[in-house]
Amino acid sequence: MHGGGCAVGMSIDDRRRNRPGALDGDRDVSVPVCSAEAYRNAGWIPVSGRPHRLRPHGWVYLRHHGCLVARVRAVGTARLAVRPRRTPRHDDDVGFGPGPVVLVDPTTFEDVHIDLGPLASRQRSGVRYLRATRDRTVVHLAASEALPAGDWDA
Repeated sequence: MHGGGCAVGMSIDDRRRNRPGALDGDRDVSVPVCSAEAYRNAGWIPVSGRPHRLRPHGWVYLRHHGCLVARVRAVGTARLAVRPRRTPRHDDDVGFGPGPVVLVDPTTFEDVHIDLGPLASRQRSGVRYLRATRDRTVVHLAASEALPAGDWDA
């Protein structure tokens, strides 16, 4: 985010139409990225659909090559008219096009390393719900699944 609090790539029309969406879920999410470093100072992360079960100030884990490699706190959701790629494929790459994003606080970015093990082959694309315990054991959850009792990371 820049000094005015706008996510990079968010036009004035986007800001008027898309004030940050409220987060009211009970879990964190992971999303696939081509490079975690490309999102280190980003104000938003593109997603394929609004993650309705994302909790307020929940973690957005960045998923790359079968591992969770970083995490950053969510502050809301929005729909942007333009979602440029952080790592363009070529000079005239138009990016992801219009669509949903998770707005994040880049000051909370943390490197992590959590191997997804056998789940990695099933988690190549899309948003995935999860919660991590205080010892960083990851519990993967379906959107319709109730959050079990646990010693969850804050």
